[in-house]
Amino acid sequence: VSTKVATYAEKPVIVVRGAPGKADGPVTVGIAPENGSPNALDFAFQEAKQRSVPVRVIQAQQHAGSNYGSLVDETRRELVMAQVKASEERTKARFEEVKAQYPGVPATLEISSAHAIDVLVDAAADASLIVVGSSGKNTLKVALLGSVSMGVLHAAPMVAVVRENV
Repeated sequence: VSTKVATYAEKPVIVVRGAPGKADGPVTVGIAPENGSPNALDFAFQEAKQRSVPVRVIQAQQHAGSNYGSLVDETRRELVMAQVKASEERTKARFEEVKAQYPGVPATLEISSAHAIDVLVDAAADASLIVVGSSGKNTLKVALLGSVSMGVLHAAPMVAVVRENV
């Protein structure tokens, strides 16, 4: 039921499977390298402000391509490295922009080359809430392509799924 509700709801959905890692821990938000998950990021800052806790923003990777160092073709490796660096710069700029809108909310940004599901599920141990954005793909695409939001939803104790394309 929670998967279906989180997939189709137009508003943020918080699914509670257990107690948070730390009730007074940060609101931790995973943001996509491609678009920065603006709705999820804003939601996380609002929740953190209401809870009087910090925000921990994590940008990690969804695809194995994040391990660009293992690419044999040097041209392809350089292209992927440039795209990763550009994504990191966009993320840093967006983070600073949103952080400035919430001056009383302490916030940190972490950029990881590890898989997003692993990083966010690990972060749940210290978080009061994990927030992920959902691109709103249909159920078949989620099942076939995999999804960070669905992976985290099924593994973390307390997750907010926020639609990105409403």
